[in-house]
Amino acid sequence: MKIKLIYGSDTSNTEYVVDQYFIPGLEEIGDLEYKNVNDLTEEDWGESDLFVLGIPTWYDGELQSDWEDYFPSFKELDFSGKSVAVFGLGDQIGYDEWFCDGVGILAEVVLENGGHVFGYTKKDESYDFDTTPKSLVDEDTFYGLCLDEDNQDEMSADRISNWIDNVKKEIDSLNEEVEAFLNAPENNTTGSSIYTVGGLTNDKEGSFMEFQKKMSCSYSGLPSTESYGWVDEEQSDYDNFSDGKDKNKSDGEDSNEY
Repeated sequence: MKIKLIYGSDTSNTEYVVDQYFIPGLEEIGDLEYKNVNDLTEEDWGESDLFVLGIPTWYDGELQSDWEDYFPSFKELDFSGKSVAVFGLGDQIGYDEWFCDGVGILAEVVLENGGHVFGYTKKDESYDFDTTPKSLVDEDTFYGLCLDEDNQDEMSADRISNWIDNVKKEIDSLNEEVEAFLNAPENNTTGSSIYTVGGLTNDKEGSFMEFQKKMSCSYSGLPSTESYGWVDEEQSDYDNFSDGKDKNKSDGEDSNEY
């Protein structure tokens, strides 16, 4: 599977953890490409379905400078069919009210624009703040991984390692669940095997298709809603997929829902 890691860094703290921990860890999961957010092109978002975003938060909830410059474009992206995990750096002692705000800001855009966010983490007793920054889904759960290189740098290695392990498990679980659904007799009448990348895209008999499983939240214990469906660029490419039943015909909106 192809994973794209995108990050920004001003003081080199984020760049340090990316180089030391995230790159080696994510390379064990799949084919990793990484780049700074200020080097992004529009094509970068179409080359993968699985993304890891890294963003430090400055002062009272300000985005890192490169992410701030890119944010207007980021808000216009269509994340349909894409899975995104987010990590961030912040200062929970000096700026607790805004601790890792950037994590929540990016995650909420992904969700609003049709994407799937995963890699949620618990706010456990190792964190030392009592406020409710934007990085929190609720009082006990972060949208992603939150690191504090200013006050708890000794904890970063273990936090990142545990997070990457959990991210891999989520990817594997999603892949297995989606492949089981897609290869079920009622959904795969030709009998050929379907393969997934990040649980969201597949290649069947040489024809590229995009499959979506939308969830409001993937973190254990949080409410979730799920829907399955094909996203079609050209319906003619998929006519031979179905067994001819009405449920597999185009609904006029370039999608097939099961």
